Amino acid sequence: MRTAHIVVYLLVDTLFFLVIVVISIGGCARRDHRRVSTAFYYWRTELKLSADEKSRIDAMGVERLYVRFFDIDWDVSTSTAYPVSPLRGSSDIDLHAEIVPTIFITNRTLQYIPRPDVNDL
Repeated sequence: MRTAHIVVYLLVDTLFFLVIVVISIGGCARRDHRRVSTAFYYWRTELKLSADEKSRIDAMGVERLYVRFFDIDWDVSTSTAYPVSPLRGSSDIDLHAEIVPTIFITNRTLQYIPRPDVNDL
């Protein structure tokens, strides 16, 4: 009887080890469908890049530039969300990077806005 317990224990132990090995090998598999690209956030109020900034963006192979267009803040007195600090500057930036418009929504807005109005943001 004792021998049967030892055999079962060894089988379970071996099976556990094999499962761990298979999971580890599967987790280390190369995933070719993922593509990593270089991107940066531009979080200033005025869109104005110097020649040095433009050349560095091109030299680093930046593919996307996330540009903050404006913030959304909450006005307590009127209980409404409103745009703050819109982006100023040139719209004809000569870059090889894709410009992605980005909007910052303040925590206060998310705390006070009624749930049905969230989709209107």
